[in-house]
Amino acid sequence: PVTAPTTSSPILNPTELPNIIELGTEAGDFGTLLAALDAADLTDTLESDGPFTVFAPDDIAFASLPTGVVDCLLEPQNLDTLKAVLLLHVVEGQILAGSLSDGMLLPTLNGEETRVDIDVDGNVFINSVSQVVSADNLASNGVVHVINNVLLPVGFDAGAFLTTCGAGNICPSVPSSGCSICGPGFCVGNPDAVFSFPGQPSVPCGTLEEAGIDGTIDLGECGF
Repeated sequence: PVTAPTTSSPILNPTELPNIIELGTEAGDFGTLLAALDAADLTDTLESDGPFTVFAPDDIAFASLPTGVVDCLLEPQNLDTLKAVLLLHVVEGQILAGSLSDGMLLPTLNGEETRVDIDVDGNVFINSVSQVVSADNLASNGVVHVINNVLLPVGFDAGAFLTTCGAGNICPSVPSSGCSICGPGFCVGNPDAVFSFPGQPSVPCGTLEEAGIDGTIDLGECGF
């Protein structure tokens, strides 16, 4: 039979089974996923009768995405992309770990197929990149398998995607050097962009230009 390692804090299965959304809420490790489902108007879907099989990335999985991607997905103009990402994790029917086989293709609700890979130790991977770390978490309307990486649609380019939203206008900086960067260049030519650094006040790039931080410092001196 197919097996998968469990996390140190697996989702518990109470006698009276919760639905998939309730299961994630009770676990406490799926805040980002639940917020994303709500933003994409998919919460009601996963509260419905189903049944569904959900490969659920936990908060750590979402945090491992490139900086800014989650915030960008949640912006109104990108909700179609967000929905496509989320539905890539959902399959119709209740598929338990013991029914998975190496090379199996699962049709997801976003129209793409995901591939099941099982190594010689019985570890289960989805699309070769995301390992099932807690399997067969039963819900009243299906089953949840927890995975350690977010699945992304074919052709998804994080760098190109970030240019579609405000996340691309946040300027990382090195305060000790006085350098700040917006996208590929210095904090210049885009007065609406924002200078932001942990522990520092956020100010418009235009304000920094007036203060003399106008891109005259060589990039090599910035410590990047």
